[in-house]
Amino acid sequence: MYMYSKLIFDYVAFVLLLVIIASLLVKQLYKSLSDKIFFSINLIFLIATLADILMGFTYAQLPITHERQILAYIFAYIYFVFRVSTIPLYTTYIYAISGTYFKLKKRFTKFIFYTPFFVLIIIIFSNIISHKVFTISCESGYSRGPQMPILYGISMLYALFGTFYIITIKKYFTSEKWIALLSMYILLFASALWQHINSRYLIEMASSALSLLLIHLFVQRPEKYFDYSTHLESMVAYKELIHSLALSKRNSAIYIIKIENAADIKNLFNEDRFSSFISECTFKIRTILSKKLKSYQIFYNTTGSINIVFNSDDVDIERDFPELISMWTNSLNDGAYVKHFHVKTCFIMFPHDIKDEHSLFQFEKEFNKYMKKEQLVLYAKDVVDTRDFEIRTDLTNIINNSIINKNFEMYYQPIYNLKTGRFDSAEALIRLNHPKYGFISPGLFIPEAEKRGLILPIGDFVLDEVFKFVSRDMFNKLELSYIELNLSVEQILQSDLTDKIATLETKYGTNPKNINLEITESMTGLNADVAMENINNLVKREYSFSLDDYGTGYSNTMRAYSLPLDIIKIDKSLVDTITTKRGHYIVKGMIEMIHDAGFKVVCEGVETEEQYHLLDSFDCDLIQGYYFAKPMPVDDYVEFLKGKM
Repeated sequence: MYMYSKLIFDYVAFVLLLVIIASLLVKQLYKSLSDKIFFSINLIFLIATLADILMGFTYAQLPITHERQILAYIFAYIYFVFRVSTIPLYTTYIYAISGTYFKLKKRFTKFIFYTPFFVLIIIIFSNIISHKVFTISCESGYSRGPQMPILYGISMLYALFGTFYIITIKKYFTSEKWIALLSMYILLFASALWQHINSRYLIEMASSALSLLLIHLFVQRPEKYFDYSTHLESMVAYKELIHSLALSKRNSAIYIIKIENAADIKNLFNEDRFSSFISECTFKIRTILSKKLKSYQIFYNTTGSINIVFNSDDVDIERDFPELISMWTNSLNDGAYVKHFHVKTCFIMFPHDIKDEHSLFQFEKEFNKYMKKEQLVLYAKDVVDTRDFEIRTDLTNIINNSIINKNFEMYYQPIYNLKTGRFDSAEALIRLNHPKYGFISPGLFIPEAEKRGLILPIGDFVLDEVFKFVSRDMFNKLELSYIELNLSVEQILQSDLTDKIATLETKYGTNPKNINLEITESMTGLNADVAMENINNLVKREYSFSLDDYGTGYSNTMRAYSLPLDIIKIDKSLVDTITTKRGHYIVKGMIEMIHDAGFKVVCEGVETEEQYHLLDSFDCDLIQGYYFAKPMPVDDYVEFLKGKM
């Protein structure tokens, strides 16, 4: 009865390990390198625990028969071999989960690391002859021999090394993951000490099983690191792996497959069918890759991309896996609905091509912008040294520094009045002239500034510069009516916008009638009281408003017309169509409708003489575009106007 109660913690360990293994199987957490090792650790612990239990049963009641003695020896050898395997294997798991497994692949390191383990195995099986590790007699049962401390000593050396290593790579993990991983060694030392002091209960296996449960719950975190709809690792797991690669500076190949129109496909079909398609694709990918490679990981981003990380830098997609590329060209047309997918792919050597995590993730989002129309694979190495790439990856810093160092400039594009035959207004447009990169397109820095919350200081700069220009004596001498300037969504929602503009008005002595404030069509969908209050207050101060990009948004036309506007600007995309029969009638009808509603019309993006004459015949009020002039610095704008007087 004593032996049965002594094994109580082994029973607990056995049940815990069964639960963990069942969970790993159900959740399919056995595909990546680290998951395979973790699964192996649990399985080996399970076998060792079972062997320990069976060994205890064989000599639970003494004396025992010779046959039971042989069984006890068999179970004992199984226990010791599997038990001593767990510590070096767990240290290997630490290397794998931290992304530093490549260090163990070096021959010398591998020799140093695994030699003590083989020594352990030799010592265990030498016991068959020497009986110096342990003995099991029919009369007295199991007893330790003089070489047993060697087994414990070498195992403890592995544990000490693992503890030291996990402490040195603490920055690779979150706090909860690091503590969970470290718990294996802490509980191992504690249980070994307890076992040495009090051998009444066998707690080693139970403490190890508890540690494995903590790792399963806090390190693997299937709900966080696994996408169950596609049975792939999630982007959380991907970002942690990239973080490890960046810290270790190990060069790895990354292949990214981006479905550009994933959101549209999900709306067109449904989430389940889309996930099913992704699962089918990744099954094909695994089939292709497994012919030549053993070690790789596949991750899924719910925005519609599949990221494959190879645990080797000796990989070239076009050279090694041409069928993987053709999979996204020819075979996509075989399915009933996959022909709708627009797929772009790129290949990156990280951190060789792209040095840091932030730049990598930024590149992944927009690599398709660097691709030529018929290009199948973009190699990061072909674009990383270009000016455009440098700008995009450092855009936030560029904007911040430009705000501080005042690298922004105001340009003005003349607007031609068809009724008066004069250039009596202009649109103020901001430009960024960086000391290193030169002029940077507003199409790059404006969206980034909006995303990073930097658009307000840029908007303040525009307001100040335009108010300053309008207050100059030259403005009146040139007989200008007004200057248009764009208000961003963030500006129109500022509670102090009216006060800010009133302050500039007083500071420069500006006539409000000389300022026209542009808002976009998307803003008309705002229900914010602050926005409407700002618009109405500024109208009361005699500022006029125009609606920009009309005809490109999705806002309600009547709601747009209900705003206190003076001018509506028809977007260039519509102006480009006026030489076609359909576009001709659409633009003409739109101008008539806007006039009937009591607004003036500006047509943007006019570039040809034919467009100019057609718009003149449509009774358009104002024209803006390259046909007359591109945006220009203020001094050039003044000279341009002087030449037209």
